[in-house]
Amino acid sequence: MTAPNICAVVAGPCEVWVDTGTSRALEFLGWSLGGINIEELAYHSPIHSDENGGVQGPPVDFQLFGHQHRISMELSKFQESVLAKLDPRYNPETTAGSVGVGMLLGCATATFRLLLKAPNFVRNYLATVILEPIELAPVGSQASRARIAFTANVVTGGTLWDTTTT
Repeated sequence: MTAPNICAVVAGPCEVWVDTGTSRALEFLGWSLGGINIEELAYHSPIHSDENGGVQGPPVDFQLFGHQHRISMELSKFQESVLAKLDPRYNPETTAGSVGVGMLLGCATATFRLLLKAPNFVRNYLATVILEPIELAPVGSQASRARIAFTANVVTGGTLWDTTTT
């Protein structure tokens, strides 16, 4: 067997868009620095059986409980006004009556659409949340960078992301 001749995968410069605008219109957040990191997670639970020694032995199978993506990025060029709209951790277009302690981000449609758009790569995450701190550093005489991470869960119908750009 001979390995095929393949080329490196290069997405190209990645634009980051989020739906923080009026009527959930996409707004340009900025450009990534060093690319976007996408961590694709799957949740499982082991199934044990006496045929392999019960709970002390190895599982006989695994159940799949869903998928999640964590999308983290560092932005070297970004719009401060758009970044500020992400700060509350819920979409600014959320109905005011839904906002408050204990709100359900998904049920209140307080999630963010996140579009990653590069010449050779497109991912449109339909519903993301921001669970981790938003970092702005360094703040001083050097150019500031924004670090942010989005978490995407599967939405109704089993879709985590698609390639829609409009």
